Amino acid sequence: MKSLTLYSEQNTIIHKINPMDKIMYIVVSILIPIIIPKITVGLIYLSISIFILLIGKVFKKVIPLLGFSSILLFSIILIQGLFKADNITPIFSVGNFIFYKEGLFYALKICIRVLNILCSFSILILT
Repeated sequence: MKSLTLYSEQNTIIHKINPMDKIMYIVVSILIPIIIPKITVGLIYLSISIFILLIGKVFKKVIPLLGFSSILLFSIILIQGLFKADNITPIFSVGNFIFYKEGLFYALKICIRVLNILCSFSILILT
């Protein structure tokens, strides 16, 4: 009988890492981009997580999860770009809807953080 698990049996260096170390990576990769709220910091940790998933040969299993969450992320971009309270600088408009720079950058930070969280937890669950 096959067990119900998302774990993928592979012979990679990522699979041999202690699960507690993976949990520490999750904590660090989530907290540092929150403590240092720069887009580049979030992108660095997201890139590291994707690189680890690629080394672990499990990135293909994460793609459906990222695709499903893209619906939520698109709605975050739409809502923040249009309706964030401190929107000042318009970037472009579509009909009567004006997208603002401040809202889009804020939404971009949120999206990067969500993708980073998903990829970081996928490292623990899949490897």
